[in-house]
Amino acid sequence: MRYVTFVDVIKQSYTQNDVINYKDGLAITGWLIAGLTCFTLFPVYVPMICCAGGNQCQINLNCEYQLYVYDTAKKEVVLTTPIEIKQRDLYEGQFIHKKT
Repeated sequence: MRYVTFVDVIKQSYTQNDVINYKDGLAITGWLIAGLTCFTLFPVYVPMICCAGGNQCQINLNCEYQLYVYDTAKKEVVLTTPIEIKQRDLYEGQFIHKKT
């Protein structure tokens, strides 16, 4: 009850990018090439293997905060700490999809 903390948001950015590795067109092309060939082992499976793999989504989080700790007994700010977050993650699949 003596200390109160609060956060001042200086900058905050959250973005997602679904076109980082979009392979939907390649998968359709691979199936089309495989369907139009003579169904021998080489022409059918090579395009499908080359175009295999799911879509990926890159999520970026860039934030700057200032953390303050206030002492109610002394009636002053006793601690100030800057916090910086720069996070980039790559996920399998799409973040935004037309069916969701």
